[in-house]
Amino acid sequence: VQDYLNGVRTLKAKFIQTDPNGKSVSGVVSMQRPGKMRLEYDPPIPMLVVVTGIWVVYEDTELHEATYVPIDSTPAGFLLKENIQFGKDVHVLSLDRGPGVIRMTVSDKRDLGSGALILTFSDKPMVLQKWTVIDSLGQTTEVALQDTKFGVNFPPATFQYVDKGPNKQERQ
Repeated sequence: VQDYLNGVRTLKAKFIQTDPNGKSVSGVVSMQRPGKMRLEYDPPIPMLVVVTGIWVVYEDTELHEATYVPIDSTPAGFLLKENIQFGKDVHVLSLDRGPGVIRMTVSDKRDLGSGALILTFSDKPMVLQKWTVIDSLGQTTEVALQDTKFGVNFPPATFQYVDKGPNKQERQ
């Protein structure tokens, strides 16, 4: 699993995100390691998430209000590291194998109480199928990937965020 994740440098996929209440939304996710991701939600969801390498920016696209969270304080921080090393920064809580599937549950070694991330892979061939975020309260949000393409070349602007709020500044 570690070798597979380290081999994934870029990907683009459709996603279906299911919140703790069972409500689903969809969109497109673009990822470039290290440190960059973009989640564009399909209408009518007024949300954009851009991971710039330093920040995870959550924008309400109707109100043009953004919230900035340091990348290392989110599960995205683990998935987007330059070199993923289980046992170093990430604690493996469980590894389960079923017919055609591998599930790995991990958490941040620095803060085991902050929640966990479940990664689900098909095993032949190994492909990341979904991740499930479990927050510190035990609430789960699942992001399932579809039509995943690897080795995608993205323009640099894909992972830049231009603040449309009162400060209107670009953060990278």
